Amino acid sequence: MTVKFQQTDKTANDPINILVEGGHGDMAIAAPWLETFRDAIGTDQKLNLYARCPELLNICLPWLTEKVKTLDEFNKDRETFSYYLTVTDMVHWTCNELNLVMPVTMAALFQIWLDRSKPFQHFFPHFPKTAPFFSNAVIDAGMNRNTFIFYQMGFKPRDFEYKCERPKEMPEKCLVINDGFASWHRTNRATKCWDIHHWDSFLRRFKSKHPDITIVQVGSGFNSIPLRSDINLIGKTKLADLIAWVTHADYYVGNDSGPTHIRHWSKKPSVVLFGPSPEKYYGYPENINLTSKVCYPCYWMREDWNEVCKLERPGCLRLKKITPDMVMNAIGDIINGEYQKIYRNEIKQTESKTAPKSVINITAGKEKGK
Repeated sequence: MTVKFQQTDKTANDPINILVEGGHGDMAIAAPWLETFRDAIGTDQKLNLYARCPELLNICLPWLTEKVKTLDEFNKDRETFSYYLTVTDMVHWTCNELNLVMPVTMAALFQIWLDRSKPFQHFFPHFPKTAPFFSNAVIDAGMNRNTFIFYQMGFKPRDFEYKCERPKEMPEKCLVINDGFASWHRTNRATKCWDIHHWDSFLRRFKSKHPDITIVQVGSGFNSIPLRSDINLIGKTKLADLIAWVTHADYYVGNDSGPTHIRHWSKKPSVVLFGPSPEKYYGYPENINLTSKVCYPCYWMREDWNEVCKLERPGCLRLKKITPDMVMNAIGDIINGEYQKIYRNEIKQTESKTAPKSVINITAGKEKGK
């Protein structure tokens, strides 16, 4: 379908509608993109945001003039939209009309999206079933889950700054652990979760070596199994409090889940365990991202990928091969400061590879290369 659009110098009366799909991790990744998008189109332009997990965006985006609406509200409203954007692993535009009236900045962004999405267009209609192939294409292009959505719109990737107070009850030194997963899955243990016996062995040894560091477990009551911790906060915190615990923690060990992506806001190094999802795609350069090479990432290769291993085995083989020794060594390097030295030397080189082409800033509909 070919869409024709008219540009207007005035802010369009109709709001721009955006759906942010996915769980809390996807919301955390989308937050800096939403801020950049808002800066590009102008603060006077009205935005209607919809999300599967609206609470997180309501908390971390204080500039919102209206609360983020739910997925049910989106399904009810979307037929009235002339066009809307969906943001998840990629930005996708859906146009319900052949002739659109857009502000100048939106028309420019639309054209950039068309041009930059061409190499990836064949994934869009079949996503997420094509997720492994799509993520490999993104990695090969020098990007990852965090930076691709910026690249699609011609934005320069940026970090998200969220400030909150340290919880008053937080111990002087603490390790926060998380072993949860998206709450809409139908099981009480996911393939993203590390082996329960590995957790027990690691936490016993960690406490023996670091008795002065308090172990705190966070997570939802639905899908987190209590582990060997000093403070159990599973299902006992509001989302805003969980954000504070995760971002202010001295140390963090977790899997590929919402709290891990929220932790990235603090830019503090963490230990993250990867199983069915690819570490080069979902991982952050400041972290020690652990995995094994016994098999390959299989996320979305079957509908129940987060519940059943593709080899029909209990749990995830890639995660099972991550030993307690590996996690002890990794968190030890962070505690003693050795990893921070390596991180500071390598981070600039890592981030320089995330933008394969010149960055385009949008100013009143004009493109400026940097």
